[in-house]
Amino acid sequence: MMSDFYSGFLRDLGGLAVLVTVLGFLFKYLLDHQFSKVQTQMSRFSDILSRRNEREFAVIERAIELMMVAVGVAQQRIGQGGPVPSFQVMQETDALAKIEASAFPEEQKANLRSADIVDRDRLYCVYEQAWSFRICNDACVDFENYLSIKQIFFQPAIFGALRTVEKELNHVLTLVKTHVSTQQLPVFGIQTEIQLFLDVSLNRRIDELGSIIRQRFWGEEK
Repeated sequence: MMSDFYSGFLRDLGGLAVLVTVLGFLFKYLLDHQFSKVQTQMSRFSDILSRRNEREFAVIERAIELMMVAVGVAQQRIGQGGPVPSFQVMQETDALAKIEASAFPEEQKANLRSADIVDRDRLYCVYEQAWSFRICNDACVDFENYLSIKQIFFQPAIFGALRTVEKELNHVLTLVKTHVSTQQLPVFGIQTEIQLFLDVSLNRRIDELGSIIRQRFWGEEK
């Protein structure tokens, strides 16, 4: 009796051991399979994030290029002003050659040629201001249009900082446009405000944008 009991017990114990072994094997297989599946999903997710970051960075890089062109043109053409010759100390042949070489429309060239020697300098400055405004406005429009088209690819904080720079550029252009439309040169107070925006406020906004971008991609503190 006892031998039959032990014999049956050992058989049951052996069967249990086999069952435990099989279950352990199946558990390990399922665990490995699940882990492999998670790794695959994480790898795909990482690839997606990488592609998104690359695309976002490329869009930001292009936006910054357009921004710096617009800011640079504004600081050079409006802040410093384009080159203005002093016609009063020129020979007439040299003055006419300078007028002809300018980028002004033919009507404005004709006005300069017919202007007296005193008024010619002022008129040239007015035309140069209008020409500078046109160049700056074109650069700002390119920048603004790009932001509008690519808005969905920007992280909100970066887009907001870029928009701030664009708005300040447009503020400067608005100040200049008033004088361009009336063919008047900016008075000292307005010119000082323009200069402050171009040299101080805009540079501060660009620095803030740089901090936000570094925080976004490299985790640096603002």
